[in-house]
Amino acid sequence: MNLRTGEWRRGFTYRYCCGLLCWLSTIASAHAAEFLLPNLPPFAYTVRGVSAGIEAELVAEVLRRMQRNDSVTVVPLARATVNARGKPNILTFLGRTPAREQRYLWLVPLIEEQFLLFTRRDSTVEIHNLDVARRLAVGVTRNSIGEELAQRLNFIYLKPSRDEETNVRKLMSGRIDAWLGGRNGALEAAAHVGIPRGDLREGLVLENYVVWLAASLETPPAEASRWRDAFEAVRVDGTLARILHKHSYLPSSK
Repeated sequence: MNLRTGEWRRGFTYRYCCGLLCWLSTIASAHAAEFLLPNLPPFAYTVRGVSAGIEAELVAEVLRRMQRNDSVTVVPLARATVNARGKPNILTFLGRTPAREQRYLWLVPLIEEQFLLFTRRDSTVEIHNLDVARRLAVGVTRNSIGEELAQRLNFIYLKPSRDEETNVRKLMSGRIDAWLGGRNGALEAAAHVGIPRGDLREGLVLENYVVWLAASLETPPAEASRWRDAFEAVRVDGTLARILHKHSYLPSSK
C-alpha cells in the first residue's frame, strides 16, 4: 500500500467516524426530553438551585431506571403551561382541566389534589357559601387550576398572583378576603412563609383535580408511550405512594 492510498483510507475512516458520531448525536438529541416542573411546592421547587419535591423525586427515579439524563428544570407555572407546547419531547405535570384538554397529550394520572377556599382564622368572611364567596376578593395563582376554576364558577373579584406564597402573604396582610388553591399546595406555601396551619381557616371544597404527566402535542407516539409506561410503573409498584407519604401529602378525602 503506497503512501497516497494509506492517507486516503485514514481520511475516509476519519470522515466516516465523524459522520457516524454526528448521526448518533442527532438521533440522541431528537429523542432527548425536557421536563418542566411547575414551581408549586410540595410538588416541585428548588433548594440551593437543586430540584426538589414530589415530582422532582418521581422524575429522578424514572430517569434512574431508564438510565437517562434528560433535562429537569423547575419553572414558574405560567412558563410551564406555555413552554410545554410547540415542540416535541417536552414533559410537565399539570392538573387536567377542560381549558387544557386539547393543548397537551395526557399520559398518566398521578396525584389528586382538592381545591378549596381559605381565609385567616380570625376572619369573619363567609367561605362556606358559594354565592357569598363569589363576591369576595379572592386570590388565585395566575394560569393555575384555581384561577380557571374561579372563572368557571363566576367569581367576580379575582386577584391573580405569580405564586401561592404571594397569595398567602396577601391574605395575612388583609389585601384579599380569601384564597382559592389546592390544599397541599396552599398549606406548603403557608409553611414556607412562616404561617402555621392553625392560622388558616378552610372553607368550601370546590372540586378535586388530578395532576397528570403531560407531554407536548408534537411528542412522537413512540416516545409518549415510553414515558407513559415508565411513569405508570412507578405508580403501580408503590413508588409514588412512598414519595407522597414521605412528603406527608394529604389525600383528597381528608
